[in-house]
Amino acid sequence: MKDKDKYIILIIVSLSTIINIVFCFYVIKYLKAALGDEDNISSIAKINDNTTYEVNIIDNPYLEDNILENNYAYITDLVDYIKIKFNYSYQIDTDLVLDYDYQVVASLTATTGDAGGSPVWTKNYNLLEKISSTFKNNLEIKEETDIYLEQFSGLVLKFIDEFNISPVVNLEVKLIVNINDNNHIVLVNIPLNTKVFDINISKNFSEEEIKYTTPPLTKETIFVKLIIYISLIIVVIFINYYLIKRILDKYKNPYILERNKILKDYDNRIVEVTNFIKYTNWETIDIKNMKELIELSNEAFEPILFWERRNKAYKEAWFCILRDSILYKYILSSKEYIKERTNL
Repeated sequence: MKDKDKYIILIIVSLSTIINIVFCFYVIKYLKAALGDEDNISSIAKINDNTTYEVNIIDNPYLEDNILENNYAYITDLVDYIKIKFNYSYQIDTDLVLDYDYQVVASLTATTGDAGGSPVWTKNYNLLEKISSTFKNNLEIKEETDIYLEQFSGLVLKFIDEFNISPVVNLEVKLIVNINDNNHIVLVNIPLNTKVFDINISKNFSEEEIKYTTPPLTKETIFVKLIIYISLIIVVIFINYYLIKRILDKYKNPYILERNKILKDYDNRIVEVTNFIKYTNWETIDIKNMKELIELSNEAFEPILFWERRNKAYKEAWFCILRDSILYKYILSSKEYIKERTNL
């Protein structure tokens, strides 16, 4: 193999290896992001909410228990008051001192009768004024508040009578915890203008809150980027294979193998020339094979000239002896990839 082709192969392999190493770096990066890159996590917080409530019932001949807990439906006329027990905890795995504040508020909300209807009236109440402080690692908030439905029902009935409308009215009691400008809300929803009601507890946060050093990518973005970089790696591998195969195929070609064998076997007899002589006025004699040309060279004490003639579609290796204005030539052609005599 020529030194030039060796250098070309070395350059192709080196460049493709470097490029694929870079692409593999990005594939690993996005795989880590898809699995959850721990290096990008700045903190992990565990958030628990164990809010409960008790419904205190007035004396009546129907219910033996004066206190009903969760998972009941409640008759409005039998309810004295509702004790809500907020129990919120926030535990973070860093030693930073964090600011927080919290408050308990109640909101009367009247909406149109349709599901998801627009509000027609709202009224807010502060049940616990805002409390501000700091904490480190762990925060626990326990607050109790008593809700007397008659305090709110009277205003609701007045609103309905005055405007002659039939809205859906809910009392929303909320614990609002603000930690470093991040609001966590525990909401206890109590329907009002109904004979029987259920109480629902909801929250706007999950049990685990992860904060990242840099904003994480969406799974869709990660998936697209993985496809792109894996595809680029495959493309580079195929280009690398194609280019190297093309170079190596030259040396597997029967024409090239035979040409190189002749040049190697008769290295001391052959002189390679880059520009051939003008032979149009010379007499030409075709030699059948290389062996006969070697015998002629021995008899005439003349060197054998080698010249490669290049056409667009094929190549020809000319092995010639010049003597007494006669051109003795043996031509090896790549046109058929076999040794053959060529008449010019």
